[in-house]
Amino acid sequence: MNAITFRERAKSVLLDNYGKRKRDGARSGRWLGRNLALLAAGSDRIFAVTEKRKYTAYAVVLMIDGSSSMEGERLIYACQAAFLVRAEMAKLGIKVIVNAFSNHVVCVEKEIARAKTADEFASIIINYVYNAKLAGGTNEDRAVDEAHRLLMAEREYPGKVIITICDGEPNDGGKLRKSIKKARRFDIQALSLGICDSRNKRYYGTNQCATVLHPKHIYSAAARLLTNNMRRA
Repeated sequence: MNAITFRERAKSVLLDNYGKRKRDGARSGRWLGRNLALLAAGSDRIFAVTEKRKYTAYAVVLMIDGSSSMEGERLIYACQAAFLVRAEMAKLGIKVIVNAFSNHVVCVEKEIARAKTADEFASIIINYVYNAKLAGGTNEDRAVDEAHRLLMAEREYPGKVIITICDGEPNDGGKLRKSIKKARRFDIQALSLGICDSRNKRYYGTNQCATVLHPKHIYSAAARLLTNNMRRA
């Protein structure tokens, strides 16, 4: 390939990449010098850092840990935070689905629809958790799998996020890792908020986790975690 042909090839790839980004948010990024050889060979995979896809519409599944260790103020504050996050995100056009999990997962969306205040919202979820005999272990992998299933049905929302609010160690860390990897393969962001516990960082990653030392800070931490990780177009 002579210099003129190479220059034309480089220009073509860069312009095409820019056009894709403008058209549909396709990946682009910073050009890495040592990838010139790839460019000369006809490849267009020449960027050092790819640009993550951005979305205008998001759906979020918020999973609240209903295990025995969450009983009391932790569960109350978590439910109140879910109410506030749901209300604030609705103003931005973001759909938030609330579920609770422990030994299994229950969807409380229909029950909480009538709640007008954070306290009423929390009371409905707490009563539902204990009436359903949900309290037990922390089967976080089941929560992520169910959230994944729900989000795949939300076709009108291309941006998808799972956030779990829990304390303590998951029952099966290996299964949780697999569930998180599976969700991320479908471009679903998996995030976690730990209450007085930061061990979930080993499963989700440091930037995808937040930890609060007191349950009263759950709302601010959850809102910050979501907004920091949402890739808004």
